[in-house]
Amino acid sequence: MVLTAALARVRQILRIGAAFVRMGFLLEISYPLAFILSQNQMFVPLFTYYFVDRLVETQGASVGRDYFTFVVIAVCVTRVLVAALNDLSYELDQVIQQGRLEMLLVEPIPWRYLPFGLVQWPMIMRLCTMAVVVVASIPLGADYRLTGFPAALLVTLVGAAASLAIEMIAMSVKVISKRSDPILSLYSIAGNVLSGVFFPVTLLPGPFRVLSALLPQTYAIAGARAALMPAGADIPGTGVLGSILALTAFCAVLFPFALWLLGRSFESARRIGVLAGY
Repeated sequence: MVLTAALARVRQILRIGAAFVRMGFLLEISYPLAFILSQNQMFVPLFTYYFVDRLVETQGASVGRDYFTFVVIAVCVTRVLVAALNDLSYELDQVIQQGRLEMLLVEPIPWRYLPFGLVQWPMIMRLCTMAVVVVASIPLGADYRLTGFPAALLVTLVGAAASLAIEMIAMSVKVISKRSDPILSLYSIAGNVLSGVFFPVTLLPGPFRVLSALLPQTYAIAGARAALMPAGADIPGTGVLGSILALTAFCAVLFPFALWLLGRSFESARRIGVLAGY
């Protein structure tokens, strides 16, 4: 009896997930030019750092002896994490402005689970874009360890989960205020500067290295580099296993609080009458 109920619950979750993906796909293809332009933006940093790599004279162990691959991996991982961090906020804006929030709220799913549905299509698109960029970077000189791709994907997904928890906390503010909150903006700036996207974390002053250790993005990037770069083991920082453990710890701490806070925000917005619109 318990097994039957569990299987029915899994089937319901899969159906709901498929519905969110289909809805995201239909909305995306409704604006083909915007879709093409948004996806092509990812290739701008690819070619930019290809030429930057040609100017870098020192290819030391701190960048895995290959600055171009070092940056491409970080940019791709960041791209996926952005799906959990920024795209959820964008999806919520679209749902409210298009008047679809009421429809979602009457569906037989807990309100706290809505972020997991809204982020599915952006996450799929980001992963596909990341795969295309990785393939496109190979003719330009990027060197990857093929056996490391499963581990890198796992690190990236766990990092995206941690980023989603942070975004859900920010979303809790937005449900009531209906405006962008400072939490997400500050985190995005800190992530780009402190997580080692464009340069090794070891170059940061001591206090900033401490702040870097508090960002999930730092561990996701470090783990992906350790898994994919042939000389990734020489790069200072956490390896694959250490990154997974750190990101799992982030999820264990942040998700319970994020789910509780989001639920309270939905209930508060419902009571004051601002849940479904501005």
